[in-house]
Amino acid sequence: MSRIVHLSDIHLRGREGKEYHNALALFRHINAQHAGDTVVITGDLCDDGRLNQIKALNELLTTHLTDVYTLLAPGNHDYALWGNLLNHDSYRNWHHHLGCPRAPRSVNRLTGPWFQSASEPWEHQALGPCRGVGLFIRDDVNTAFIAVDSADWEDREVLARGLVTPRQSRAVRTLLEHPRLEGFTRVVFLHHHPFIRASLATFTDYPEAWAMELTGATEFMEAVSGRCDLLLFGHRHVAETWEHAYGIPLIAAARKSTSALDGHLYYKSYRVEDHTVIQEMHQAPVR
Repeated sequence: MSRIVHLSDIHLRGREGKEYHNALALFRHINAQHAGDTVVITGDLCDDGRLNQIKALNELLTTHLTDVYTLLAPGNHDYALWGNLLNHDSYRNWHHHLGCPRAPRSVNRLTGPWFQSASEPWEHQALGPCRGVGLFIRDDVNTAFIAVDSADWEDREVLARGLVTPRQSRAVRTLLEHPRLEGFTRVVFLHHHPFIRASLATFTDYPEAWAMELTGATEFMEAVSGRCDLLLFGHRHVAETWEHAYGIPLIAAARKSTSALDGHLYYKSYRVEDHTVIQEMHQAPVR
């Protein structure tokens, strides 16, 4: 049974420091324990989108996640200095080095830049050109992955806020409802937390709401509600789960994956059986 490993918020600062060494230990552990599984990383892989960080992460992925499928979605720190000030070079560099799904070295499968164009003819026919939505299908395990770029590549928002455009939400809904994916387990993932609302009602729970809110969240949640089996994201560095919310069997937020507790790095994996999501906690030793 294939699993989906969820990581987020690596915040790599280069080829040194705590995040680099913890990412190295984590990737080596996952590669050894989850061969053939799919690793989903929901954004903020880099700390501020500088080229040396992007290249260092690319080297870690290429060298140490060789026996798994690896799918990435960008976060605000991947495109922006301090996660706030958009850098167009970071956008181009991220997609050049990290913007393609990665298959295990034993699998002869070519992949393209999935956020820039449709990956299959039927997808292009269904969507037309839609920037910021990626589809990756694993027919061998009957699972479809839909990634959404919420990192605001046009710099419409401020601070650590995200954006999902109406066109992106329509594209996600079109994919989830397409006959090609009938009977598939459908996994949707992005970086930003789609529940944060900048209102007095949520301020107690999420005092940082305004600075981290996802613009377009309402339309996005309408698109995925009742149409996917698993919704994954990160952004707040807090691990949380919601069962059967919005008509989705499981919604999960990941903690900062390179932050150790008691000498271990913790992460979750998921598998879907008959539309029931089974989750499992794992730990990797810090070396």
